[in-house]
Amino acid sequence: MLLTLGACSKNDTPTPPAEPAPAAPEVTMGWLDPNEELLATVNGSVIGSDDLSVYMARTIGSDYRAVSDPQIEQRVLESLVASRAIALTELAQMPLEERLLLEKRVAQFREELLVKRYLLENAKPNTISNEDIKQYYDNNPQEFAGREERRYELLTISPQDYKKDSELAIDLISRGKTSHNWSELANQEAASSTQGSTVKLQHNTLTLTLDDKPSLSAIDKVVASLTIGEMSRVVFEAGAPYIVRLLDIKQEPAKSLEQARSEISKRLLPASIKKSVKAINRTTYSKGTAIKISFDDAAGYRGDWVGIFSVKAGAKSRSPLLWLRTDGTRGSGTSGITSGELSFSSNTLKVGKNYEARLYFNNVDGVIKAKSAPFRIADKDTVTDSDGDGLSDDLELANGLDPNDPTDAAKDFDNDGLSNSDELLTHNTDPNNPDTDADGLTDGLELTLGLDPLKTDTDGNGTPDALEDTDGDGLTNALEVENGLDPNDAADAALDNDNDGLSNSDELLIHNTDPNNADTDGDQLPDGLELALNLNPLVFLSLPLP
Repeated sequence: MLLTLGACSKNDTPTPPAEPAPAAPEVTMGWLDPNEELLATVNGSVIGSDDLSVYMARTIGSDYRAVSDPQIEQRVLESLVASRAIALTELAQMPLEERLLLEKRVAQFREELLVKRYLLENAKPNTISNEDIKQYYDNNPQEFAGREERRYELLTISPQDYKKDSELAIDLISRGKTSHNWSELANQEAASSTQGSTVKLQHNTLTLTLDDKPSLSAIDKVVASLTIGEMSRVVFEAGAPYIVRLLDIKQEPAKSLEQARSEISKRLLPASIKKSVKAINRTTYSKGTAIKISFDDAAGYRGDWVGIFSVKAGAKSRSPLLWLRTDGTRGSGTSGITSGELSFSSNTLKVGKNYEARLYFNNVDGVIKAKSAPFRIADKDTVTDSDGDGLSDDLELANGLDPNDPTDAAKDFDNDGLSNSDELLTHNTDPNNPDTDADGLTDGLELTLGLDPLKTDTDGNGTPDALEDTDGDGLTNALEVENGLDPNDAADAALDNDNDGLSNSDELLIHNTDPNNADTDGDQLPDGLELALNLNPLVFLSLPLP
């Protein structure tokens, strides 16, 4: 079984024989090729022209030479110098155990780069058949159905204000029927009720998305019935009065199979690659059967070890029933082992009982539990699949599925773009949690981006996957997802989604405006125009900037 991420405090972990603390590694940054130009030196660490080229390719894109000029190169070099200074300062202050772990990560990252290079040069790509693409298209119609987006503005009064003086509230909100600027009206209109309290208008600009299965509130139904520029009558919802005006309609047509083919192929490719990787071996063993436990991403310390622990009514034992070093012995261990498979005898384990395999890093600072995986001992070497959906009854019950329902394996309980079956058998992700590793990116999206949904930092470079820039367009994955951009499309950073004269990248990174709202502050002036007039696009009816 492939050990999955777990969590445990130090007082819950046993401690195998202590190992002598290794010496601090020698860490250097920066070196020059014989023909490389020296550009800068930071505390003895050199920065050369090759360093600048790599950094510019990562920050600007592989075609940076086409858009670069001396000023841009100077700004990027200054950024690189600042980054190197920060890194050197942090390294000098880093405790010994953290430096050791950093070196392990650097070694693993270097190994990954070499493996990727070898595979690109020698490995045949996994093919995705037309049948695979059509099956995905047929099984996920909601992803390719046509959509209609209706942008509208809403004028309302809070339920609390309406209760203070309903007659005055209706009078105020009705003034919107003769006003062309509701945002300005909401900032000006406030009146005192007969009881002396204030009743105030509120204004919002919102978007309603209509698809083939709309679930509409009372307001949504009104929005769906309006034509562009049309205003509704006063409607009530949740104890508050509203009037609505439709601003525009954006129609996104349904995608045909041919139009969706490339997109589907991108989504299926990571899954097809993952299938070549060893997944969970089994979760149920019979008495006397060897228990095979596969592990990966161990720290590589000489004392790393795997133990088998009993689990009783939710309580987990702190003492291992069985244990082995990652080299398969019970001695002092061997350093450098980061993956492998161990075999344990099940003869001493009890039928019908639950157990857990755990991988521990024997760190110089103490034992740290890194991964764990549950299994049980059965009275026969068979796995029951009552409904024939490819998932064992035990696995279905453990994950909230019905062992007598053959259809739930193909469903997507957590709406992360992966079927329950694929999550459990292929990816080892949680079918009831759209973000198994809790890094802010859904499991399906991470696979689409070529990331590992079980790791918050797939490449181990110290930057969480959500803060990586997979497509190299200068925007982090999380920032793109939050703003409706594609973290796998480098071109969308330069687009202008809301047609306000500013690129999506400039809105998010420079101006802090909304790339999906042409008028972020709602003052009827597009963000690009406000900047051109030296106004603040984040402040309603702002004065010229100093």
